[in-house]
Amino acid sequence: MFFPLRKRLWLLFPLLLALPTQAASTLAAALQQQVAKELAQYAKQLGVSGQKQQIELHFAGNAEQQPCTRWRFERPQPTEPPLGRLSYRIECLAPVTWTGRATAEVKFWTKVVVAAKAVGRDTKLNKSILTLRTQELGSLNRTPLFHVNDAIGKVTRRRLNRGDVISPFLLENPYIISRGDLVTLRITINTFSAVTQGTALEDARQGERIKVQNNSSGKVLQGVAQQQGLVKIDFTTK
Repeated sequence: MFFPLRKRLWLLFPLLLALPTQAASTLAAALQQQVAKELAQYAKQLGVSGQKQQIELHFAGNAEQQPCTRWRFERPQPTEPPLGRLSYRIECLAPVTWTGRATAEVKFWTKVVVAAKAVGRDTKLNKSILTLRTQELGSLNRTPLFHVNDAIGKVTRRRLNRGDVISPFLLENPYIISRGDLVTLRITINTFSAVTQGTALEDARQGERIKVQNNSSGKVLQGVAQQQGLVKIDFTTK
């Protein structure tokens, strides 16, 4: 069937308009998939499952309108968490090569450990003090704890208000030995070892160095707090 020239142009024009739209949707889908992949890897690294995620893309110039069938995306700081405002370099590999830029606004919600009630400094945490709450991670200054058991038994470094998100920075290990405690000294000298009693001259957490007095000789020695009531003193020649 013969169409007048005007009608033929009218039929072709919508097809030409559809090409940039298709290119844009394909590029956006590819970058969306890349960001989602990075989020999934980050969640796996943290050992958490996301409750919700949100990804908003913005392309610079006309990058999303250019035809492309193969892409490569690069982030300037790939080791940083994929949260907040992220910049991406777009490199088209085929059918023609070109480069562009895009930004992604990324939000990721998961459950984090928070204080169920206000507690003071030097408080030893237990299950009744802790609870979980869904939180957007990009709004936090520090990586939080995600499991209540990771906080139980730790001691607060400052006062916590109800609802405060708990991070490792806010906690420390409790003292396992206090000044004046009667402790067991496990002394090693090369292949020789002996056990005697001593007195702690300072406080210590597990793995910290501590000064003790040998109750038999009266000598002041330095060792490592191994566990509650036990100090290891090693004179082995290195």
